[in-house]
Amino acid sequence: MAFNYYGFSDIGKQLSVMEDFFDGFILNNNVLFICVADGLGAKKGTDVASVIAIDEFKKYMEKNLQSDNISEIEKHSKIALYLANRMIYNYRRIDEEKFGNFTTTFTAIAINNRKEIVIMHVGNTRVYLFRGGNLVQMTKDDTEAMTLLEQRKIKETDYSMHPDRNVLTKFLGMPDMDPFITKGVLQQEDIILLSTNGIYEMLDNEKITQILVNTESSKQACEWLIEGANEVGGVDNSAVVISYINF
Repeated sequence: MAFNYYGFSDIGKQLSVMEDFFDGFILNNNVLFICVADGLGAKKGTDVASVIAIDEFKKYMEKNLQSDNISEIEKHSKIALYLANRMIYNYRRIDEEKFGNFTTTFTAIAINNRKEIVIMHVGNTRVYLFRGGNLVQMTKDDTEAMTLLEQRKIKETDYSMHPDRNVLTKFLGMPDMDPFITKGVLQQEDIILLSTNGIYEMLDNEKITQILVNTESSKQACEWLIEGANEVGGVDNSAVVISYINF
């Protein structure tokens, strides 16, 4: 089996502008990248921060990454995110009236043929690992509510409904930004899921797990996740990308 992924996005039921974006690409036949981003500050007819961020990241990687070495991927990921952040920040700096809120989250994973990975993350989009029937969140939300949770000022059970759960403490578009980057190794039959909050705020871990267990392809799983989020309100845009580790 070869690298595989499927992604799906939807505007939802209550918004008129689409700011969630995903992409996937394979470099040199030996590294798969899948990405999601959730933008803010776009208006109808203007550029979308999430699209710009992923496109800038992709262009840098396509031009500069020549190896599947995990340390090289990590090094270039840091540079690519730095450049994407500066691009978004320059929009805000050049035309503050038009692009004053122009920001985006960014979450991605790179996977080589040896199943080694690099996770890159800023904001509250997420990477999940589904292994042996268990769904595990691999990234930490960069939000005010998460800060309160870490300070034990709120309980974990309060987090999902806290009013500051979407108030970001890190995002692309800041003057300076230090992304979370980590390395690891996957196992055969793992499933990787990347998601914006339009999915996980509508569907809890139990529901997401049920969908992953009861679907037969990444395409079907993505479609069911989007449909499930919309069926219970679809209050936000949503984007999801899934890769089966069966190569």
